Amino acid sequence: MPIGSHQSAAAGTDVWLTPPEILAALGGAGSFDLDPCAPLDRPWDMARQHYTIADNGLARPWHGRVWLNPPYSNNVIGRWMGRMADHAHGIALIFARTETQVFHEFVWRAADALLFMEG
Repeated sequence: MPIGSHQSAAAGTDVWLTPPEILAALGGAGSFDLDPCAPLDRPWDMARQHYTIADNGLARPWHGRVWLNPPYSNNVIGRWMGRMADHAHGIALIFARTETQVFHEFVWRAADALLFMEG
């Protein structure tokens, strides 16, 4: 699988799996303290601690270096990216939709760095 691929765990849902190659290139699951929107069923860990939809990661406290591969629905991605911008310590894997309000409000204004991957 190309490093830039992004896998949906279940077609037609907001659940996304981070390709393990991307996670490994960033130091592996052990280099992240929290994944606040982890899938209920995940074949590999993305961080030391996980919140799933059952835990409501938006309502729980965030700590340490966060790995965020959020749901991409228009009605929720802004809340996840806003929370990441407020937390200000972690990495978010999102589509490069640079023209969107979410990108302008939470990425262009808050990110320390950006990486655009091919694929």
